[in-house]
Amino acid sequence: MRIILLFFYILSCAKPDEEIKYLEVPFSSIDTEDVLVSPERCSYEDCLCYLEIPKYIPQFKTTSKKSYISAYFPENLADLSSAGKEDISSFLKSKTSVQTMLVIGYTDGCGSYSYNKKLSLLRANKVERFLRTKGYKERIIKAGMSEMTAGHSDFAKRVDIITSENFRFQVPPPNLVADFYLLDASGSMSSYKDWVNIISANKKSTSRLYISYTRSCVDGTLANSIRPAGSTEIWWSYWQVLDKMKAGQTLVILSDFNSRYPVTQRERFLFQEKVKSKGVIVYAVQL
Repeated sequence: MRIILLFFYILSCAKPDEEIKYLEVPFSSIDTEDVLVSPERCSYEDCLCYLEIPKYIPQFKTTSKKSYISAYFPENLADLSSAGKEDISSFLKSKTSVQTMLVIGYTDGCGSYSYNKKLSLLRANKVERFLRTKGYKERIIKAGMSEMTAGHSDFAKRVDIITSENFRFQVPPPNLVADFYLLDASGSMSSYKDWVNIISANKKSTSRLYISYTRSCVDGTLANSIRPAGSTEIWWSYWQVLDKMKAGQTLVILSDFNSRYPVTQRERFLFQEKVKSKGVIVYAVQL
């Protein structure tokens, strides 16, 4: 039988939506649980339960992006120039799905505050009307902010059009294709359902999912219906899963490895020898 050395690939503090990067670490460096744990601590046989893998639910994220354009005005006027109209029309072409636009008018510091306040609002009104003539039908919030500078400035005689767009995109799951999955379902596994979904995205038609669980469980239960609880018996369950595997098959273990029971050197050796004799490949992701 082909001998395959066992290595664990540990991802510290992994999150379901992050790309997984594996680091090669000798198995002997991992703190493990007592493989000779008494099955009496298991409400279900060997703390191991076979589950049905649910259908994958695509995961999405939403991000926001702000953009703006400025239209400039002549001295003491609220007339929109041809260049300003062209700039706004070009800007609007890519903003047809924007739900809200903020239109803010400004002036420079020449003249009284009250006069400039009215002039800045007139400029904002002019831009709002132009947006409507170009077919924009969504919400427009406008304001006249009066003086942007203390003195004369061509830069201040303008109207800003500001938009905020939300983009929704699908998040690809980490690559975790395997023949067998062993998922820790102890009480400390707050991300349990996220990892069930990742398994759903990666499973082959022949993949099998087992959970390490000290509570009652019925084989064939839908994985999403399990509520993580109880202590961690991941290493006892791991020992049992190895018995179900054939040479060349892969196993991915997902756990926080929050062990209460240290293992002896002899028990470490037993794990290594069993993996070698089975001719299987084992990976672990520390959550």
